[in-house]
Amino acid sequence: MKQKTIDGRLKRLENYVKREKLDLMMDRIESEEKKI
Repeated sequence: MKQKTIDGRLKRLENYVKREKLDLMMDRIESEEKKI
């Protein structure tokens, strides 16, 4: 049972990290467009 909760937390963490990276990439793209 404990292993299941750990796996769930890892999955949530991975999803969170992916979302953060996406947000960072979008921010970077937007700032690049503003420079032009």
